Amino acid sequence: MSNDHTITDRAIKARAQEYYEDEGRPEGKSLGHWLRAERELRGEANSSDPAGVIPASTPETSASSGEELS
Repeated sequence: MSNDHTITDRAIKARAQEYYEDEGRPEGKSLGHWLRAERELRGEANSSDPAGVIPASTPETSASSGEELS
């Protein structure tokens, strides 16, 4: 992908769905899957621009209860 404008919600959703399937369809991780997919797709589009990097540890992924945060 050549720039951020080519990254669509559809592309992010498809990548997040792959993570969901690969991890055995866990509940409560949709936000983490979405952010990971978005970060990776944007990284592919802007590999030299670290300004938009999202930290690997999001509130959802660091929650110990496994419940999705609101």
